[in-house]
Amino acid sequence: MSKGKGEAGDDGWHPGLSPGRIIVFLLEFLAVSAIFLAVWYYVGELYQCVVLFFAAQILLASGYTAVQISAVNLSGAYLGNFNLVPLFALAIATPGWGLKERAKMLALGVPVLFLLHVLDLVAHFPMYFYGSGLARMVVYSIGVAGVAAPFIIWLVTGYRFFLYEGGNFRCPVCGAEEEDIIRHIKAVHGKGAFKSRKVKDFLDMHPELKRARRK
Repeated sequence: MSKGKGEAGDDGWHPGLSPGRIIVFLLEFLAVSAIFLAVWYYVGELYQCVVLFFAAQILLASGYTAVQISAVNLSGAYLGNFNLVPLFALAIATPGWGLKERAKMLALGVPVLFLLHVLDLVAHFPMYFYGSGLARMVVYSIGVAGVAAPFIIWLVTGYRFFLYEGGNFRCPVCGAEEEDIIRHIKAVHGKGAFKSRKVKDFLDMHPELKRARRK
């Protein structure tokens, strides 16, 4: 007789989010994205100035003049860097994450996207001034990669929170992997831990554990 999800002897990776929780997560993600997109219209231009400053140092070192750099119209260019919006939205809306996991994702994602934005801006100059085919390929590639990058970073840093391996669960409080996670939480963290937001979100992600807790 085969074992049920999360029971001992169960092998492989399994979804860690119930269908209902996925819908709630998607709605929260869309709502947070809308808020950050509105904020981006006000702070995005400042961010673009920082990107331009670093890109200008590379361009000047590559032989471009200040006149050439200033000749390029970059007004509204910050709207193309809005992929920071889904990055922050994913970090905030993802259920079951603590502050450490959210900070880890942003610590990885923000520098990666910033470097992509700087490289994209630098590559535009040889494409426009000299018609470089290589620069055009870089610009187009970054345009495609930039859309997927926030979600790739999200999956790389958080896939273990959406999947569990075998019959083990990761404790939302201490990170330990245990087969009987309910007993572990009670024994190590006390019954009061079930009132914490981390544990509540974790149980929402694994409704079968709520039934196990009542036994």
